[in-house]
Amino acid sequence: MDTATLVRRGLAPTAVLLGLTVLASLAVGAGDVTPARALAVLTGAGDPDATFTVGMLRWPRTLVAIAVGAALGVAGSLLQAVARNPLAEPGLLGVSAGASFAVVVA
Repeated sequence: MDTATLVRRGLAPTAVLLGLTVLASLAVGAGDVTPARALAVLTGAGDPDATFTVGMLRWPRTLVAIAVGAALGVAGSLLQAVARNPLAEPGLLGVSAGASFAVVVA
C-alpha cells in the first residue's frame, strides 16, 4: 500500500473519533445542563441557561483541549525529529527533570 492510502485509512477513523469526542465534551460537564439539553442547544433549540453553559463554558474548553492536544503532538514529533530517536520522550531526555528544577528555583 502507498502512503496516501495509509494516511486516508488512519485519518478517517481519527476524524470520526475527534467528532464524537467533541460532542461528548459539549454534552457532558459541570452544571445542571444534561446531555439532552446540550444537544438541544447544538441543534438551535435550547433554553438560555443551557445556551450560556454550552456556548460560553463548554465550547471554549473543548477548543482549548483540541489546541493543547495538537500542540503536544507537534512537540512530541519535533522532539523525536530533533533527537533522531523515535523512542525519545521528555523523561528520557531530562526535560521533565529540568522543568521541575526550574519550578523549584522560581
